[in-house]
Amino acid sequence: MLVFYVLSLFAGFALGVRLMQAGVLREGPAERAREATAPRAQARLVSPIAAAMLATFGLVGGVLTRLSVWGPGLRFLVSFLAAGAALALAALVRRWALDPDAPASTDEDPRYVVQGLPALVTRAIEAARSGEITWRRDGRTEVTPARTIDGADLAAGTEVVIERLENGVAWVESWRRVEARL
Repeated sequence: MLVFYVLSLFAGFALGVRLMQAGVLREGPAERAREATAPRAQARLVSPIAAAMLATFGLVGGVLTRLSVWGPGLRFLVSFLAAGAALALAALVRRWALDPDAPASTDEDPRYVVQGLPALVTRAIEAARSGEITWRRDGRTEVTPARTIDGADLAAGTEVVIERLENGVAWVESWRRVEARL
């Protein structure tokens, strides 16, 4: 029975590590489509809770077995109840910590959907007035009013990088400045 508890503990840890990696790595289109069809609450809750429950079940069961406390049935029941307590605690923390109306990720903020896309200044941008940029999105060429994020003047023909779209105006930065930071 100790092997069962140890395997449960390691499965919980492995799932937790996988979740940490998935939080850092970018999701592909298939994962985004799958998550878009599932309710957000399930997507945020199921896997982390399963990892916590598996790890708690394995830890409590393993310690009780190693200490030879009670019989196997009672150890299993106590381990199962501890996993249930982990579920309840995680649900309370989730309710307290997560805003249900918040977007699932910062990628959903419409101002930053096109952040990092290259563009070309087609009408000079001056500190006091907007210019115009041309850029491509989803195979279409778009023309958008633009301002610089640092207030610098940019001549027509200058390559820029879009920082954000806000109220129909693209906030841009010269590609040379971005390249210098890289």
